[in-house]
Amino acid sequence: MPTEPESPTYPILDEIAVPEYVLANWQLTVDLLAELAEVPAALIMRVHAREIEVLVSSRTPGNTSRSAGEVPPDMGRYCETVVRTRKMLLVPGAGKDPGRGQDIAPGRFSYCGMPLAWPTGEIFGTLCVLDEQGHAFHHLIHPVMERFCESIQHNLTSLYQASLAHSQRDETETALRRRETESQRYLDIIQTLIVALDAEGRITLINRAGQTLLGYTEAELLGRNWFGTCLPQPEGMDSVYPVFQRIMAGKLEAFSRYENEVLCRDGSRRLIGWHNSTLENEAGRITSTISSGEDITERKRMEKELERHRNHLEELVQDRTHELETANLELESFAYSVSHDLRVPLRAIDGFSQRLLKRSGDTLDDEGRRLLKVVRDNTGRMGQLIDDILAFSRAGRQEMRASEIDMGKLAHDVWQDFEALLGDRKVRLDIGALPGVRGDLAMLRQVFANLLSNAVKFTSKIENALIEIGSSRQDGECV
Repeated sequence: MPTEPESPTYPILDEIAVPEYVLANWQLTVDLLAELAEVPAALIMRVHAREIEVLVSSRTPGNTSRSAGEVPPDMGRYCETVVRTRKMLLVPGAGKDPGRGQDIAPGRFSYCGMPLAWPTGEIFGTLCVLDEQGHAFHHLIHPVMERFCESIQHNLTSLYQASLAHSQRDETETALRRRETESQRYLDIIQTLIVALDAEGRITLINRAGQTLLGYTEAELLGRNWFGTCLPQPEGMDSVYPVFQRIMAGKLEAFSRYENEVLCRDGSRRLIGWHNSTLENEAGRITSTISSGEDITERKRMEKELERHRNHLEELVQDRTHELETANLELESFAYSVSHDLRVPLRAIDGFSQRLLKRSGDTLDDEGRRLLKVVRDNTGRMGQLIDDILAFSRAGRQEMRASEIDMGKLAHDVWQDFEALLGDRKVRLDIGALPGVRGDLAMLRQVFANLLSNAVKFTSKIENALIEIGSSRQDGECV
């Protein structure tokens, strides 16, 4: 069994394995060393955390340590001493050269060992020769073993550098896989479709939202042609794919945004709104594309539905407008007809009342004259009402002409027209602060005329009437 050191007090690098081709090279090395040193055995020993093993043993006659079998206790102690002191150890055979002054007592066999270490200083093991017959070694054993140690040290340096590069590559690949996994998770969180295509239109990436929308797994889509698999045919390959090829060849500028239908696995179609980007290599050549897509099928359906309703409403408005215009024409015609029909008897009543007052005024008492005056006043009011009806019917036909209007001045101007008709009545108008507005001057004048006319009429029994026009703010608005 391999021998176990009590407790190693030196650093050991035990993770790096020695490949077969290096072991084969070292086999030739120990065979040659045994032949040159004229010894039965030359070995390369490797020290592990809890054991020492025979790693390579010379294929020479008389060598009893050709495999990692039992390590003689003396040889185990000698190797332990070499790796601990990191110095060459020469131990003569039993009874040979007893006065060397070594800290190791002579053994039953001759031993010469040199330390082997990794380039970072950790112990690898020993290169040693031994003669179980206790014969003295050749006087050139020291320089010969140094040359062989140098060769093995070069191998250890190469192994360490290769292992380090492999470890760094593994770490880099692990980091890349971790970043790819994280990136894929981020893409899967996004609820929009993400798809990447290579220069031939093959799918190189698709996120979970895209897989769910299309009804495929990632494995079923990766490597397949996007235009032949996920677009309706024949337009996918006949129309869209040639445009993609021209973009990849640099003959056509890429569309940053566009819309097209995709074909799902179940045969249904979804309208997708795309945002696209092209990726270039160091030479500036387009190598791939990446696109994000939003399913806008329902939004487009709702837009079409709203457009249909909007068109229907416009038709209804046009119909109602036509009906209103017709009604306005009929109202205006009716107003003219009514005014004509009413004015004839009004003129007759007013005329006969005036003639009666002139001819028989002296024979009438005060009550008779008062009643005739009431008849004439009401005839005048009736005429004014007819004029108001005509004005109202015309107002619906007039075109609006907006301008800036001083409402206070407009109210004062309209009142001046009324003052001439008041006669002996005492009516005072109080015009407060009024805001300026933008509107149709003629229509607003008619509004004031109607309001003031009503105010004058309904204050006719008040001896000293007061009419007030003003404004106030309610809920942030001027009224």
